[in-house]
Amino acid sequence: MTVEIAVQDVEGARIAHEEGADRVELCAALMGTGGLTPSFGMIQACSHVGVPQGIQVLIRPRGGSFVFTDEEKNVQIADVRSAILAGASGVVVGGMTEDGRIDVPFTRALAEAAAAQGVSVVAGVDRYAAQGIKLYSLSPLPFLAYLLKEDALLGGLGDLGFGETSEKHEAESDEDEE
Repeated sequence: MTVEIAVQDVEGARIAHEEGADRVELCAALMGTGGLTPSFGMIQACSHVGVPQGIQVLIRPRGGSFVFTDEEKNVQIADVRSAILAGASGVVVGGMTEDGRIDVPFTRALAEAAAAQGVSVVAGVDRYAAQGIKLYSLSPLPFLAYLLKEDALLGGLGDLGFGETSEKHEAESDEDEE
């Protein structure tokens, strides 16, 4: 099991490392907003702490909903590239559509901006599962993790669409894009 601890500064990253965390999720303004994208300098400093699996950086331009304007999406794509350049081992991303679904094209764009680095999806995965919608439409992107609220796991990972056949993936992915 991988232990990841959310932190917002170098001291937090050091403490997480000393306490045995495998990786950290770095956020700014964690308590007031639920987390925002930290600065380039903070990412650099935390990436040098030596956490075994590195620093996962939250990419989020503001608090509130995960429904973003086109301008906010462009900022986040640039922030993903900057985070990787600053030394992040991966990013934590998320975006929703107005109707409460994962914004698949935007999520794909974020994953592509991260290149070969790890990408975790945070926003809406639990709501997506609650709607009975599978995560096939996000495959075959290199996601490190789908971050879930505890109650989203009540039905098991099968309810999220893991372990299904590739034919079914393609059929449901085509339906999601329509």
